Amino acid sequence: MRRFIGPILATVAVALVLGGCGTAADPTHSGATPKSESLPACHQIWVKGRTLPKDYQGCVDSDGVLQVSEVEQCPSSDGALTTYHQDYFALLGQKIDRGVDSTAYQQTYAICFGTN
Repeated sequence: MRRFIGPILATVAVALVLGGCGTAADPTHSGATPKSESLPACHQIWVKGRTLPKDYQGCVDSDGVLQVSEVEQCPSSDGALTTYHQDYFALLGQKIDRGVDSTAYQQTYAICFGTN
């Protein structure tokens, strides 16, 4: 009987470990974010020169994945700054501009966070 306990315990341990991993069919454990029907497509929102809605909460990319960026309140001015990947940035309710590596972004960031 003793020689069967080791393999049984190993089988139970493997089952417990794998049981906590989730599956691709279960999006709550796979790391995937389900598509949100209530949010606009990112390519419709993030266009240089368009105004980012003041109530912006995120968008859905071309794969149907929810994209949410951190919105940071500006302590030095009345506003909140957000980005979309490294491609775009804007203050909520203001015009969208390109590139977080740009001079325009650096100036906006300095005004927002008082780092002049």
